[in-house]
Amino acid sequence: MPKNKKLLLFGAMSSTTDPRKGYHLLIAALNNLKKTSYIESIELVIFGASSGKIEETTGFKAHYMGRMYDDASLCLLYNAADIFLAPSIQDNLPNTLVESLACGTPCLAFNIGGMKDLIDDESLGHLVEFSKDGINFSDYIIKIIENKNEQFHIAEKSFSKRSYSNVASQYEEVYNSLLGGDYGRKL
Repeated sequence: MPKNKKLLLFGAMSSTTDPRKGYHLLIAALNNLKKTSYIESIELVIFGASSGKIEETTGFKAHYMGRMYDDASLCLLYNAADIFLAPSIQDNLPNTLVESLACGTPCLAFNIGGMKDLIDDESLGHLVEFSKDGINFSDYIIKIIENKNEQFHIAEKSFSKRSYSNVASQYEEVYNSLLGGDYGRKL
């Protein structure tokens, strides 16, 4: 991976062929982005696909990584990237966002499903209102690039939200609220 470029990471199982993952919207966003001066400083990294024609379509250089079979390789990809892009049109709590945030890489996603539970703070990335043309996605790619997000802060915040003690505390809170009043005892 080039060190002197901003790397946009996109990926999932069948990332370029599953329409729910929003690859077509990513292409639209990149086509809009190529009108800016960023076309020379950005490259795309795609996992979950071995080849494609995004370079011909958008003009952005792309690195196709194929399927990732181990956590270490995937972690290296997230850490190499400047932004993880999730233009999904149908998703709930994708592992890719959780993994990206755990590695300290900011995320950009449409405000659908459970995305707002993962990106609940602008220091973690941005949520974009869904649009069928995906063009508004490109504006936020630029905002995140210019924001210079702090990797350690993102990873730390992600960890604290998903730590065993925090999750256990939330389960306990729900359990106690369901028992309520005279129906049971507190843990």
